[in-house]
Amino acid sequence: MTELKWYSAFLLLLLFACGSETGQKEEAMKPIITQLFANNQGLFRDASIGQSYAETNIPDSAEIIQNTDSLIQYELDIQYGDSSSNVTVYYTFDDFGLFEIQVDVFPRGKEAAAYYMNLLEDELSERFGDYNRIGAVKRWTTASPSNNRVEISLSNETADYGEPFISLNFLEPLEEEV
Repeated sequence: MTELKWYSAFLLLLLFACGSETGQKEEAMKPIITQLFANNQGLFRDASIGQSYAETNIPDSAEIIQNTDSLIQYELDIQYGDSSSNVTVYYTFDDFGLFEIQVDVFPRGKEAAAYYMNLLEDELSERFGDYNRIGAVKRWTTASPSNNRVEISLSNETADYGEPFISLNFLEPLEEEV
């Protein structure tokens, strides 16, 4: 009987230790959203649909790949623990301003990709409400500052791409695209 008590106590301690480690890991991963979104201003990193090219900020830590009057493309690394993920951001402009933000996240491993999907889904649901699922794509809608519809889509493209790849897109569709 004494042996059973010691065994039970050991299992209980092991359970608390594992739970604590999981909680610490989750707490350590929260800054990923802060690094990715920078803050909750605008849709993504202070960017809002309809804003002008001149109003669009590029983070100091970003490596600019392309910068024209219709497209800004940059890359940055998101750090978590002793690993990182590469993120490519595209801002696309027309005569009326910013109309699309594409964010491609390339996590290190399929497990990290699944974790990013959960984090992003939680963040977007908190900001924009419940999503609709269209196939493998999760979709939210919101309004732009000019009160036009903005579609937000999130998908795990790992199976199609062959490597871990998360796609996040903010788009103000043209009326004929609706």
